Amino acid sequence: RRLKLEPLEQALLTVPFLATKRLVVVEEFFAGKPTAAAEKQVLALLQRPAAETAVAVFWEGELPPTRQGGPLLAYVRASPYAEQFVRLTGSALAAWYREQAKRHAVALDPSALERLTDWVGDDLWRADGELAKLAEYCQGRPATAGDVQLLTVSDVEENVFALTDAIGQRRPGEALQLLHDQQRAGVSTLELVARITWHCRNLLLAKVWLADHPKGSTSWAMAQALQLHPFVAKKTLGQVTNFALPELESRYRQLLAIDRAAKSSRTNPAALLTLWLMAGFPR
Repeated sequence: RRLKLEPLEQALLTVPFLATKRLVVVEEFFAGKPTAAAEKQVLALLQRPAAETAVAVFWEGELPPTRQGGPLLAYVRASPYAEQFVRLTGSALAAWYREQAKRHAVALDPSALERLTDWVGDDLWRADGELAKLAEYCQGRPATAGDVQLLTVSDVEENVFALTDAIGQRRPGEALQLLHDQQRAGVSTLELVARITWHCRNLLLAKVWLADHPKGSTSWAMAQALQLHPFVAKKTLGQVTNFALPELESRYRQLLAIDRAAKSSRTNPAALLTLWLMAGFPR
């Protein structure tokens, strides 16, 4: 997002070693909302004859098709190699599961389809492997929810991280859906509260650390200082600017109150967690 022209120029114009082409991947350049002048500079660099020995790939995590941009974005979108990968949800995701199950010669009864989509979701690569396992196990008979439970492991760790990621990025609809999915998959509310509290604690520590180190705010330096995994530090650093320090302090105290209430009273911790989640997004 903070790409400078000089390192990109060096990457594109360096002569390949023992190869005919160099692969240069630019991540989330357009997500940084570059100016039209910056886009013109990069486009001119790509069109230089010396850059023909490089293959440039612009990868964007989320880029709405309606997003207006400068000349470089128009150039990339017009490329015959441009691809947009839209996540499947709802009925489209269920239809994909049914079609892929046919290719593996296994039928899914409604309960099996529901359990599989709840546990595996839109990870289509993994879903294809799970369907292959079911086909081998069922040997021609329809797969049931029991078969799915026996053969498929719900990826709780990854899904919980997706939930905390949605919270950190302030995506309320996605966060509520992921919370609901986790509860349906049998993850206890106390475990969800603990994981979300841990994430909120990391955001709080990162916020304080950034205030003390305005010039050394790299994810690696923060990971070393706060003893976090580098990947966790990188995700946290990308989310911490979405929150003010007083808000993080307040939200952290609320989570501790939910944890105490869940362990010491007859209140509904699932309802409290849902209300906490809904209260954390601007209306």
